[in-house]
Amino acid sequence: MNTPTQPSLLRNRGFAIVWWGGLLTLTGHGTLGVALSAYVYIATGSALATSLMFAANALPRLLLSPLAGVFVDRWPRARVLVVSNLLLAGGTLPLLLVGDGSNWLVYLVFALQSAIFRFFEPAETALLPTLVQRSQLPAANALNALNNNLGRLAGPSLGGLLVAVAGLPGVVIANAVLYLGAAALISALRVEETLAGGRVDGVGDVGSAASAFGSAGDADITNALRELREGLRITFASPIPRLLTILLSLTAIGEGVFSVLITPFTLDVLGVGAVELGWLRSIQGAGGIVGGLLVAGLANRLSPAVMLGVGGVLFGLVDLAIFNYPSLIEGFAPALVLMALVGVPAAAYGAGVTTLLQSTVDDRSLGKVLGVLATLGGLFGLLGIAIAGKFADVVGIVPILNIQGYGYVLAGAVFWLLLRGHTWANLGPERSQAQRDQQN
Repeated sequence: MNTPTQPSLLRNRGFAIVWWGGLLTLTGHGTLGVALSAYVYIATGSALATSLMFAANALPRLLLSPLAGVFVDRWPRARVLVVSNLLLAGGTLPLLLVGDGSNWLVYLVFALQSAIFRFFEPAETALLPTLVQRSQLPAANALNALNNNLGRLAGPSLGGLLVAVAGLPGVVIANAVLYLGAAALISALRVEETLAGGRVDGVGDVGSAASAFGSAGDADITNALRELREGLRITFASPIPRLLTILLSLTAIGEGVFSVLITPFTLDVLGVGAVELGWLRSIQGAGGIVGGLLVAGLANRLSPAVMLGVGGVLFGLVDLAIFNYPSLIEGFAPALVLMALVGVPAAAYGAGVTTLLQSTVDDRSLGKVLGVLATLGGLFGLLGIAIAGKFADVVGIVPILNIQGYGYVLAGAVFWLLLRGHTWANLGPERSQAQRDQQN
């Protein structure tokens, strides 16, 4: 049986609905992230103030992700996506009250957005395997990487432009339109569009979403903690999730550093403004679009381990070139070219990680495992944010930014060396304790 191509996947109505809805959500998220980071740095001129904003983003990831993963495995996942988008739209409204000396309100909004995304992200990732066949997962995840990069292309450019031209009110209006559009689109997903034998995740009547969430809340805290322990057990007892946990924690340090310092790097080291910052963040999305299409087209010939390993090494090397070229040559153009190039290995890396997780963790436990990974990512990302805020003004922006590039090179090389002898077909999902008890 031939693996369907990318166009045939997008003709799958359920997958297409989630794909387009996710694109709108991620565009809104990218718009807000760049707009707020530029606003804070321009207002304060301080890497520390910018790091506080990203610390506000990291704390909900650290504190909420474990329980978010537990409840994502209980709740209808498409409804989680709809309600999340509605909350994201409303959560930007306090930005209309921001004035001089009220950066704390920016931090609060960013923290709220992050808290909502703790439910959105695992729900989207865990919903995907119920919409396509297992053989389609590499191509589907590559298309999802394409989706992410389209959002990364449009969102930051829009955010940089809006904060420069229309201020935060313009950002609020744009975000509300994007998030509400995503909610309306995903609400059209029907129950029958999930795979037979998969979770029943259609939205149906969006007005009934509250009852679905309420029924999950009836479970006592003991059951939630038991499910959380089960997620921890599966994460660390299974070879592939355990290895991914270690490597993703390592790269999270660099991502924390990057999130804080990309704005000072662009404005101070490259010597350009907020609009160019939006271009720089967006151009990676352009490369990621190409990468997503390439990986989707080569999905039958590349194992997820190859995508992760080779993609990680190339991702790190190109990032190191971006951070260090200003010491050799002048100009903003090389940054744009290199940032476009890095989108290709980044797409391969992301598709490899997601496919391996979806293929080695049972559907009923996937949300919990994703929650554990997000928590550890938040913890180590917070460490990276702290490193950037503490040392960038002392050691320099570029030496600290290099941590991000080295992390991806190391993670990709280690994963490739350890898994090069394994085949994807032999990687099966780890069953939950309840499933094993049922079988016995």
